[in-house]
Amino acid sequence: ELEMNSIYCVLTTILMWHDTSTVEQLHQFFQNSGINPKTTQILLCSDKKVSQKEEIMKGITALGYLQAECIEEAVFPNALQQLKEHCKGDYITFVDCRDKVSKQYYKICNEAIVAHKAMIAFSNKTLREKVVDPFTRSGTQENYLVDLEKEGDLFPISLLGTFLAKELFCKYEVESLSQFEWEKEFLMHLLLENRRILFIGEAEYHYNTPIEFNIRGFLGNKEEGWYTKYRSDFLLPLLKETKAKYKEVPEFLQCFAMYLVDVRIQAIRKSRNEKYLD
Repeated sequence: ELEMNSIYCVLTTILMWHDTSTVEQLHQFFQNSGINPKTTQILLCSDKKVSQKEEIMKGITALGYLQAECIEEAVFPNALQQLKEHCKGDYITFVDCRDKVSKQYYKICNEAIVAHKAMIAFSNKTLREKVVDPFTRSGTQENYLVDLEKEGDLFPISLLGTFLAKELFCKYEVESLSQFEWEKEFLMHLLLENRRILFIGEAEYHYNTPIEFNIRGFLGNKEEGWYTKYRSDFLLPLLKETKAKYKEVPEFLQCFAMYLVDVRIQAIRKSRNEKYLD
């Protein structure tokens, strides 16, 4: 097992790799990010075979990371179970090598997590067009603990830029996660059981690929299942299960449910395809 010290927690960074990804792109992502290679495990994760795998891993290893592994043909959500077996760090975070982070991002996040001993932490998240994640606080440069019982509109909806304690990440069973919203379903279950989370306003994660809350260019709205299956496969069962277990649906989950509906309505308006309105 990797050991945590008083200054840095050991971090497992799950790096989402794509056909168009390059080692240079990877170096650019980590440049000036404040990452500490000596306390960082890198898991390069791809849903396909990785071309030039040896060259890529050699480039990553040369940077002096504590551990580096490549996990190929990892198809989500089932790949989460596979990742659990490889994660060695105290905390797990996901990044996409096409995205960018603010200067000293990892250093700031790591120090905040250690100071607050948070089980779930997340950074400010924006798009390259400066469209803001609806559940963060753009422009807020402070870190503070969020009580979801009192503040229902500040929480992570993506694993990217989010930090999860290993014990929490490995605890939840993933076999039945929905196809189109597995990531959010995974997070919502964790948030329901851990309603005090850390918002790291000093650090920013910048998406470089289209995200659903920026409907312009979002690829997901081209898939029929994205419009039709989220209710039966994910949202309604989650709301019913939550009501039965906790006797109520908390405000943050209500806000999240409205968000899921709203982004689909906006996508329908943009595409002018009304066949999904029912």
